[in-house]
Amino acid sequence: MKNWFIIAWISCSFLLPKNVRLHSDVILFCLKPHVSLLEVNRDNGNISVDHFQINEIVKRIKPINIEPWIRGASENDNDGDIYLNRIYKVYLRTETRQELDQQKSYFDSVADILSTEYDYIR
Repeated sequence: MKNWFIIAWISCSFLLPKNVRLHSDVILFCLKPHVSLLEVNRDNGNISVDHFQINEIVKRIKPINIEPWIRGASENDNDGDIYLNRIYKVYLRTETRQELDQQKSYFDSVADILSTEYDYIR
């Protein structure tokens, strides 16, 4: 039995990706179900949103763009607390993984955000 477990573990390790790749300048975040959809405003290259905490982050990091992850998603497109129309894609001005992690952590700290994720390359 012990040998079978070791063989299965080694076999599975070959199936897992060795080098997970992700976009170094994009993160995704999902608002909690009770939070209104964001209104994203663009004015002379500056971006703002109508949520105070998120807008404070936006002013700090100056992203290139914020947009809905799936433009055609509606209130009916959900799985539990995850509503596809509440997922936003943020295009950042990052060059390193450390910068990406730092900016992701800003969004992680917002109480109205359900989750923040990296945008993995598929």
